[in-house]
Amino acid sequence: MDQAKDHPDYLTDKGYLKGGESDDDVIALSKQVLQAKKGSGFAAMLIEQ
Repeated sequence: MDQAKDHPDYLTDKGYLKGGESDDDVIALSKQVLQAKKGSGFAAMLIEQ
């Protein structure tokens, strides 16, 4: 999510991780972003991280 948040097309309405979130919180945000950005390159970026 660290690289994804800096991407020019990141959906700011999905929010950001502030640090200290649980694994479940990170997974939930990742899923929300991936579902909203289907096919725009976010999946490869997140998997790489």
